[in-house]
Amino acid sequence: MMDRLKSLVKIVDLGGVSRAAKSLHLTQPALTQHIRFLEKRFGKTLLRRKGNNMELSPEGEHLYGLAKNLLVQYEKLEKAFSFENITQGKLKFSSVDSTMESIVPKALKKLLAKRRNIKVHPSIYATSVAVQHLLAEKIDFAICTIDHLPPELSAETLFKESLVFIGSKEHAAIQRKAELKKEKFILFPRSSLTRFQIDNVFRHLGFTPKIVFENIKVSAIVSLVEAGLGLSIVPYHSVQADLQNGRVYPIPVATKAGRTVGIAYKKGKPLSPLALEFIHCLREESQKFISN
Repeated sequence: MMDRLKSLVKIVDLGGVSRAAKSLHLTQPALTQHIRFLEKRFGKTLLRRKGNNMELSPEGEHLYGLAKNLLVQYEKLEKAFSFENITQGKLKFSSVDSTMESIVPKALKKLLAKRRNIKVHPSIYATSVAVQHLLAEKIDFAICTIDHLPPELSAETLFKESLVFIGSKEHAAIQRKAELKKEKFILFPRSSLTRFQIDNVFRHLGFTPKIVFENIKVSAIVSLVEAGLGLSIVPYHSVQADLQNGRVYPIPVATKAGRTVGIAYKKGKPLSPLALEFIHCLREESQKFISN
C-alpha cells in the first residue's frame, strides 16, 4: 500500500507518469498499475488525463493530501527505527553479575564491531538495584532476573535456568538432603530476588541453612566455595563454566526451582534503535549460550 501511495504522490509532485516512473525506477505500466490498484481499493477515480498531463479528481486531491502526510510520518518512523541509521549514540544498561560474565561481553563485541562511534555505559547491579534505576529512568534497560518485577516494568525472557547446589572437591561426595543440613552455606543476600527462590528451596527441603557469608557476586561465591568455606545454591548457567572446569562440584540434590533471566525496561518509555540493536545481539548470544 505504501508503494502505491508513493506512486500517486510522485505523479502529482513531478507532473506526470513518465517523470514519476523515472524517479521511482519503475516502468510506466507498473506505475499505472499502482494507480489502478488504489482506484479499485477505494472505489474512486483518482487521476484524469488532461492533455499530456494527469489531473487529480476531487477524491484524488483528498487522498493525495492524506498520503503525503502519511508518507512523511512513515519516513520518520523508518529513520527512527532503522539500525542502519545508527552512527552515534549512548547506551546505558545494567547487568547482573552472571550475565556480565557470559552473554554480555560477546553481545557488546558484536555491537561495537558495527557501531564504532557509540558510547556504552554498562553497570553491574543486582536486580533489586536495577529495578530502582529503571523506575528512575537512569538506565535504558536491565539484564536481570524478571520473575518478580513491579507492574511499571515490562520484560522479555532471554533464558531460564535451574538452581543447583555446589561445593568444593571435599563436598563432592554429598548425595542426600540430610547431609546438607550439617553444612555451612554461602548465599546471595536477602536483598536479591534470586535469594527469594533460594529460601523457598530450603523451606521445601525442610531446614534452615547455617549461613556464614552472603555475597551478591557469583564469582565471589564460587571463590569462597572453591576454598572450602561452605556450600552454595546458585543459578546453573552462572556457574556452568566453573562446573565444567572442576573449580566447584555439583551436589545432586534436586531443587525443583529456577529463575528467569531477561531484559527489563520501563513501560511507556520507548527504547532507542541502539538499545534495540543491542537487545537483538543479546538474543542471539542467549540462544548460543543455552545450546552449549
